[in-house]
Amino acid sequence: MEDIKNWVEYYNMKATKSDDPLEVSDMHLGDSVANRLFLESEEDRMRGLLQPGMGGHLLDLGCSAGTCTALLEKYFDSVTGVDLAEKTIAIAEKRLPHCTFIVDDITKLTKLPANN
Repeated sequence: MEDIKNWVEYYNMKATKSDDPLEVSDMHLGDSVANRLFLESEEDRMRGLLQPGMGGHLLDLGCSAGTCTALLEKYFDSVTGVDLAEKTIAIAEKRLPHCTFIVDDITKLTKLPANN
């Protein structure tokens, strides 16, 4: 449990310093060009796996500040992101108002609504 608390504190600290989801989620590669290339490669990979208009609901576990959630929401009717760090969830909620975000432990999922 102590290890989890340390990770939550770490990501909350990062979210306090920046609201850039790439910096908060450790996907940050150092500069804006590298970040853009990273996101383009992630989106290309997702396009190969997903079909536009797939519909349904996606549960994004460990969503952090919603970097991949933003790419995934294009393919699903609704998306719920779950992460333990409340400050990263706050960033995701601001950026992605059409998605639902929950602060919860992904190994327990005690806060998901019953219809999820």
